[in-house]
Amino acid sequence: GFQLLKQVVSQSFHTIVISANINRAIEAFEYGVLDFIPKPYNIERLQAAFQRLKSSHALDGHSIKYLSVKKGFEIKIIPLEEIKYFKSDNNYVELHLQNNQVVIYDKSIKQLIPLLPSNYYRIHKSFIVDRNNVESIQSLGGGKYRAILKSGDCLPVSRHKIHLLKNIGI
Repeated sequence: GFQLLKQVVSQSFHTIVISANINRAIEAFEYGVLDFIPKPYNIERLQAAFQRLKSSHALDGHSIKYLSVKKGFEIKIIPLEEIKYFKSDNNYVELHLQNNQVVIYDKSIKQLIPLLPSNYYRIHKSFIVDRNNVESIQSLGGGKYRAILKSGDCLPVSRHKIHLLKNIGI
């Protein structure tokens, strides 16, 4: 089952696991599942799992540690700490890695957000960053802002998101 999960998590849909084997729940979350429902389950628990689709972040302790990316017949596992930032490009997301490579993740930015830990913020309609990787925020005047990452990358910050970043102390 987990071999199949490793393969399908790279597809452009979310996975909810229903299993009696609760010892594997954390491992399932590490593979990027949206939720793990232990058996026996009830309708309220199923509804809560589907509500997560609308959530802005994964529940604490239930977020992914790496992303599974399918390229041809190969599946590559990419730890979150190797990702500098995420950039949306229509129906997929570019993963900009610490080694300056760009890898394509075939889920949309909207599908990715519920999987990420709470320290990841959507700073612009096209960008998500780990707040711990942000060095500073610069005002460019005229309502334009940019985030300077510790890697030296400069990313745009939406006027609608600047107050959020200031409120969290960036």
